[in-house]
Amino acid sequence: MTRRFAILACLLIGLSPEVVTVRPATAAGGLTWTWHNPLPQGSTLNAVSCNATGGCVAVGAGEAALTSADGGVTWVVQAGTGMASPRALACPTPAFCVAVGTKGVIRTSTNGGRTWHRQHSGTSKELEGVSCASASACVAAGLDGALLVTADGGASWSARSISRPT
Repeated sequence: MTRRFAILACLLIGLSPEVVTVRPATAAGGLTWTWHNPLPQGSTLNAVSCNATGGCVAVGAGEAALTSADGGVTWVVQAGTGMASPRALACPTPAFCVAVGTKGVIRTSTNGGRTWHRQHSGTSKELEGVSCASASACVAAGLDGALLVTADGGASWSARSISRPT
């Protein structure tokens, strides 16, 4: 397994708050888990995003924000997202990230997750996912059909309606 897959697998099965990687099977026949920095950082991590250059950002409960410049081998705890519990994260470039979460809260970072800025979403619905095609174009989705788009790097968000087939 790769480091990125291991981190994602840990998040999915609830082995947070620490970040771990998986090593190949040992002579005894099992996988070996290795804890990485920070040891431990104390918050449940909800989302992780890595870009093509090996930069990774992880966010979670208690405003947790961690960054890695080496594909997840080492992690640095950052000041925090300002979000009680971010649900999803997208980092389409090494510098730009968007985190979404409870009560329609959206935060953006323009420095790879080191600092975060509140954006006005125009909704109080829970946002559960976000995807960005670039640093300017993102879509956030959530409960009760919430669907928001931005074309200006998160400076403004617009609600979109969902067409249902007839």
